[in-house]
Amino acid sequence: MVPETKVLCFSKKRCRELPALLRTSLQLDGRAGVCYFERLRSANGEPVILEHRWVRSDLVPGLSANKLTGSFYHYLEEMHGIYMTGERHKIRVQNLSVREAKKFGLNEGAAVLVVEGTGFTEVELPVWYQILYYGAIDMNWKTKSTPAAGRPGSRYDAVPSHLFESDS
Repeated sequence: MVPETKVLCFSKKRCRELPALLRTSLQLDGRAGVCYFERLRSANGEPVILEHRWVRSDLVPGLSANKLTGSFYHYLEEMHGIYMTGERHKIRVQNLSVREAKKFGLNEGAAVLVVEGTGFTEVELPVWYQILYYGAIDMNWKTKSTPAAGRPGSRYDAVPSHLFESDS
């Protein structure tokens, strides 16, 4: 599997510009803002995940679009010493809008899996709020849980089953 990440959008937003859901989920105190980015994650040239992510800017000084082309978990660990150990999500199936469908190369109304929620550190500090659209046509999923750099907890990576090379 050959992964690819395209950064489609990157911006910084002040706390007062954000909806209440984001301010509450990220426990923003009014001074901190967020870095917002949108990425398209592909495997073997096939768009798999459309990612919308709001990250507390006080935790990631110096974050810019050119630092988002690889694993965001790795970036947080290596550049900021932040180890993600948990996430709270709502998962649903949703029909794509024209805007999102175009990014996947799918028709408007195509069904995708949506994972939405907050990511935390081991001390329950919220780092991000994300909305992930899983747009692969094969909706048979396998998950692989791996320790987050030897830290308590785990992170989960889900990819369509046809992209797994083996069941190990």
